[in-house]
Amino acid sequence: TVPEDFIETIAKTGIVDRALAQNQFQESQTLKKTDGKKTKRILDIEKLEDARFAGTKKASQCTLILTEGDSAKTTAVSGLSVVGRDYYGVFPLRGKLLNTREASFAQISKNEEILNIKKILGLQTDTKTTKNLRYGKVLIMTDADYDGFHIKALLINFIDAGWPDLLKDIFIGSIVTPIVKVSKGSERLEFYTHKEYINWKETDYAKGNWQIKYYKGLGTSTAAEAREYFKNLKVLNYINKTTEDSNALVLAFKKTEADERKKWIKKNTEKFEGLDYNTKESVPISQLINRELVLFSISDNIRSIPSIVDGLKPGQRKVLFACFKKNLKNEIKVAQLAGYVSEQTAYHHGEHSLQETIIKMAQNF
Repeated sequence: TVPEDFIETIAKTGIVDRALAQNQFQESQTLKKTDGKKTKRILDIEKLEDARFAGTKKASQCTLILTEGDSAKTTAVSGLSVVGRDYYGVFPLRGKLLNTREASFAQISKNEEILNIKKILGLQTDTKTTKNLRYGKVLIMTDADYDGFHIKALLINFIDAGWPDLLKDIFIGSIVTPIVKVSKGSERLEFYTHKEYINWKETDYAKGNWQIKYYKGLGTSTAAEAREYFKNLKVLNYINKTTEDSNALVLAFKKTEADERKKWIKKNTEKFEGLDYNTKESVPISQLINRELVLFSISDNIRSIPSIVDGLKPGQRKVLFACFKKNLKNEIKVAQLAGYVSEQTAYHHGEHSLQETIIKMAQNF
C-alpha cells in the first residue's frame, strides 16, 4: 500500500498537472486531424447541397444555410430557386448540437455533426478570419419555436468556444420566418412573434372572418411560401462585441453557472422583454441569450419538472387525457395511441418522445 504522505509529496511536484497537460495536448492533436480545409468540392457528406462557388476565390461571398432537420432543408432548397445555388449552400442539422464549451477534445472529435460543420466551413484550429474558409457567412434556419432558439444559441456557443474572433464581425445570422399568417380576401398579414399576434388580435381590425394559419415548423410552409421567404429575405445578424456578450454565453452554457441560471430564469419569468425582429442593426449575443434563449429554459423547466398538483409533466398529462377521452379499455398499438394524443392535445414535439412517454407510463412496476 502506498502511504498517504508519499502521494501528497508526488502531488506537490506538479507531475499530475504535467501528465494532464500532456494528455490534453495529445487529444488536441487528435482533434487537429479533424480540421477542415478550403477545398472546392466535398463529396463525402451525404445531405450537403454545396454552393457552386464554395471553396473558390468567391468563397467569402458564399453563405451556408444550416437548417433544423430535413423538412426545413426542403424549405430552404425550394428557396434556392430564387437566390440560386452559386452562392448558397444548405446542410440539415440532426437534432441539437453538442455544448462544446466544456466538452472534452475526445467528445468533440467523435461528434459527427461537429466534424461535418468543420469540414463544410473549412474551420481549422487556428482560424481567426473568414479568409481561408469555404463560406463567408452562416445563416441558421430553424422553426420559430423555443427549441429553434436553443439550436441557434448552441451553434453560436460552438463558434464562440472554438473561434471567438469570427463572431466579432458578422459571421452568423438567422433567417426569420413568420409564426402566424392571417388572411381575409386579398389582405395578408404576417406575425413573427406570438406577442405581436396577440396584440393584433385585441384590435378592432382583427374582427371578422380572418383565416389563421399557425406555423408549427418550417415543414408547414409550402414551396411557394419558401420562395417568398427568400424573395424578401429577413435576416437577423448576431455579433459578439462586449464582455457582456461573452459572459451571457458563459452564463447560458457553463455547467458551474447553474445557480446564476436560476436567478436569470426567475428574473425573466417576472418581467420579460422579447427580441425586436424588425431591427436593421446587428443583434448583440447577450440580447439573443436574454431575450430568446431564456424562453427555451423556462419552457424546458415546465416540460421537464413534474407538477406539484398531480405529479405529471405536460406530456404525461396529455397522454392520460387522451386515454380518458378515447375511453381506452383494451390494448392499442403505441404508434396508434401516439397519433391520437398528438391529434387531440396539440402536442408540438416529435412522435418519438411521445411514444417513449407512453411506453414508460404503461409499465406495471
